[in-house]
Amino acid sequence: MGKISLRTHRLILVLMALCCVSIASAQSGISVKSFMELSQDLYARVSYPVLDQNGMKCALVKVVTTESNFSFDNGLLGVTKVIHKPELSEWWVYLPAKTMKLKIMHPQLGHLKDSEGGYYYFPSPLKEATCYYMELTTAKVTVVVEEERKQTGFLILNSQPEGADIYLTEDGVENYAGQTPFQKKLTYGSYNYRLKKSLYHDEVGVTVVDNTRVEQKIVLRPAFGSLRITSTPSGAKVSLQNDLHSYTTPCTIEHIPSGQHQVSIVAPRYASFSRVVDIIDGQQTELDATLDARFATVTIN
Repeated sequence: MGKISLRTHRLILVLMALCCVSIASAQSGISVKSFMELSQDLYARVSYPVLDQNGMKCALVKVVTTESNFSFDNGLLGVTKVIHKPELSEWWVYLPAKTMKLKIMHPQLGHLKDSEGGYYYFPSPLKEATCYYMELTTAKVTVVVEEERKQTGFLILNSQPEGADIYLTEDGVENYAGQTPFQKKLTYGSYNYRLKKSLYHDEVGVTVVDNTRVEQKIVLRPAFGSLRITSTPSGAKVSLQNDLHSYTTPCTIEHIPSGQHQVSIVAPRYASFSRVVDIIDGQQTELDATLDARFATVTIN
């Protein structure tokens, strides 16, 4: 084998250095995979609002990434507050309304690739008290491989009335997922859901999460009725089984669980009255009680 000239040797070293730079570059950097407004998410408005220096509710950008040690900036307006939520793989970045851009930095990964000054420019100015979803990816092989085989979509569940507990069944296991209004990113697949709320019947169903935003609104069926009570004489005291409140006739008692209930009616100088009534879903039951007198009228001539 012939000797390698000095010029050829230097060329080989340069090529090797360029390869190392390319590999290092490929293993660093940050990209925004997706960004969208979460119109059903009330965290910025109701649950966890943060006020900016002008006393207005900030927009909340939920930055989703498994990495830590991020820092954020947006220029003159400034970042109001940053909260790391490692249990959710999220960074909550509170920004003043009308913010147009966000700079994302990391000591090892650098800043956003293919961006002007490392800034991500939002499609439109951020709205006051509104939540947004931003998903980040890095060039790490472990992250890329996981993302390629794991597809996700949004599930949105609303109920009338709101505040129903949601249970989702995945792989045969039912777990509590939250309350309506509900919005969550889930892996593709079929999910059994159950909605539960006091004084309403449970609602169950099946939903499929795919590449579309799945949104469902469930009207809960009442498991209660009302009771209208009148008496002769009026002004009698009414007590209802398992109800600590006291009522006076005539009266209407609302939101009584469906089923049989014992009603007791008493008045001074009258015999007590007791009756079992049936309360029916969404209906009003009528009860008219005539109390027997426990006194006599004496006439003196």
